[in-house]
Amino acid sequence: MDMKACDKMILAIIQDDSYQDVISELNESGFYATILHSSGGFLKKQSVTIMIGLNHEDLEKALKILKRTLKSARPAAVPMWILSSVLQATW
Repeated sequence: MDMKACDKMILAIIQDDSYQDVISELNESGFYATILHSSGGFLKKQSVTIMIGLNHEDLEKALKILKRTLKSARPAAVPMWILSSVLQATW
């Protein structure tokens, strides 16, 4: 993946250890991600949030990797301007 402007962000919340497979697949395809470990929610389970910044042209490629490596993933793509607006409103 070449250095294009990031205008999309994928947030994938994963409830098991399969995130390591996802990260390996993403890295092999030229994507880089930030991993946030957390726990909480109703069942207090451990989870990992993977944040992937990418160009809109690479969105389908990254989503295919997520779908292929996760058994039941529901990734969501958020335009960067929305994320930026949310972050500015909370600071």
